[in-house]
Amino acid sequence: MQMIHVTWLDSCEPVDNADLALHEMPRPQLLFQVGFLLIDTPEHIVVASGVKPALQGQAEDSYDYAIAIPRCSIKEINTLEISETEKAL
Repeated sequence: MQMIHVTWLDSCEPVDNADLALHEMPRPQLLFQVGFLLIDTPEHIVVASGVKPALQGQAEDSYDYAIAIPRCSIKEINTLEISETEKAL
């Protein structure tokens, strides 16, 4: 499983989104996401920040804090190195 760092643009809205003046309008927000690349398609990727390996009797691993990021929002993806010690865990 690959560990990646993604730089991407997300939509944004103010907490109070009523009666805004033109100078108060939100802008897209630049985000940095680090996690495990779970799904990689031409349209989007899915990154999870945590992986829980399946215990005995469980059918499959489970994942925490997964987010789908549209490809059109991605500015950059970098693969991160995982040490041999971490791979063995």
